[in-house]
Amino acid sequence: MAPLERRTYFGYREGLDPSVMTLGSLLFDYTNPRTKRPYIHEDLSSAATEQWCLVDERSSCYIAYKGDNRISFGVGLNDLAAIDTNRSGSSYSVVASPKGSRVELKEPEVFFTNQVLTDQKARFWLQSRLSVASWLKLRKGLTERSPRIWLLTGLYFMEDASFLDVFDSGSSFGVEGAAPIPEPSGIASLLQLSVGARAKIGSRNVAVASSKVLGKKVWAAQFQLVRAKYVTEHKWNDASVHILRLVDVFSLETRRVANTKGNAAEVDLADAILDDEDAEEGQIMSGNNAYWEEFEKRVKHIEDE
Repeated sequence: MAPLERRTYFGYREGLDPSVMTLGSLLFDYTNPRTKRPYIHEDLSSAATEQWCLVDERSSCYIAYKGDNRISFGVGLNDLAAIDTNRSGSSYSVVASPKGSRVELKEPEVFFTNQVLTDQKARFWLQSRLSVASWLKLRKGLTERSPRIWLLTGLYFMEDASFLDVFDSGSSFGVEGAAPIPEPSGIASLLQLSVGARAKIGSRNVAVASSKVLGKKVWAAQFQLVRAKYVTEHKWNDASVHILRLVDVFSLETRRVANTKGNAAEVDLADAILDDEDAEEGQIMSGNNAYWEEFEKRVKHIEDE
């Protein structure tokens, strides 16, 4: 089996629009990043990308998706052929592309401090969300843990990708018919398969082309947890960029007033990156519709004033 990279990325089974997946963005639900009204950071210029990011250009690359959404990256057909369908399940899916790139922040903590927390739109997004989360927990007596906020720190792009399903050749899906199944010489020839066509990958696996996605899309992203600590901070003139003044949240019939009691939130990046436990908890929070309806109602009230 090909060696797997450490799981710090979450894979998407459909290519996402790069304009809504930008480094420095803040969101609640990385499993479906277009929901819950995320903060979309301004896309980095070429000069800023060179300053802040590590860029790894790749040709003839792929991402393999296992049944539980674990992913692995690879380059070339040999790596792909080395994945054992018996060990990864009865099948897996692959997105392959003639051209891809992985772009990651060199120092996420420094970028968060100097680029995100100095952006007024980002600060207001954090301020309004943290104010409502605190209010719901303390004033409304809700027992749910406050939702986690994630910083987008890495992106995996692919251009003109092909989506393939890979099966064991002995399975009912992979069994050979009367006509021989061609064996491609590399990823490039695999990408030439028309939708519905099959090809052998190694000695055991058969790939079936299921769709093609044109253009440059995001197929995987890396996230780091934003840690928020509620504090009392009276010396606002001396406050760090990491200190966010909270606003009072009242009933929707009562006008909100500026917070004068010094309640604040201190934010920074936790050491933790995305892992299996985070993914499970994120999905639980995402499914709590009653909480999110109340949450969004309060945030919208703040935004509209």
